Amino acid sequence: RTWQPREIDLGKRVAGRLWDAVLRARAEARRKSSDNLLRMALRVAKVGAIERTVATGVQRASEGFFELIGHPEATGGTYLDYLAIVHPEDRAALTAKLEKARDPAGDQSCYDEHRIIPANDEIRYIAYMAQLRLAPDSQGRAIEYGAVVVQDITEKRAREIEAERARQQMVKHLRLSAMGTMASSLAHELNQPLSVAANCLSVAETLLE
Repeated sequence: RTWQPREIDLGKRVAGRLWDAVLRARAEARRKSSDNLLRMALRVAKVGAIERTVATGVQRASEGFFELIGHPEATGGTYLDYLAIVHPEDRAALTAKLEKARDPAGDQSCYDEHRIIPANDEIRYIAYMAQLRLAPDSQGRAIEYGAVVVQDITEKRAREIEAERARQQMVKHLRLSAMGTMASSLAHELNQPLSVAANCLSVAETLLE
């Protein structure tokens, strides 16, 4: 039979909605795949990220953030005071940098390398990058947001310490080698006049006899 215009129009609309649903499903699949790849990359690179609204204390963290700092009990949106786990000797320097980053006249960013004390008490070295920003709320008040990315650089720091130790050892050996060379040269320079003096004394002794 012949398709009626309204039937054709209905078929087109149904086909259009089905195609839109297919495109959305494909986009969602790509997004999930990208999210999975990103999570894998963050975990391999030992990187964690956290975002916090200062006024409300609400924070969102990546899956690897609490694993990285060793406080799995703080998952599920529970607030964790990061400064509380920073090593006491490094805490003041980080606090000062964060205060400076809150200056609206600056770039409102902060980079620091410090130690943290995770739940297992194993000191870890962390590269810390924070970006602060101010945004007005519904009533026009300034609300501070903070985005933080942390990376575990313990292995990198250990390699740097080992390299510095090897460099110092090499410098020590070079100094000892230089001292040996200088002593050898000095002995050679002294040996010449001493030999001449010994020969003169020998001749003098023979003449006396």
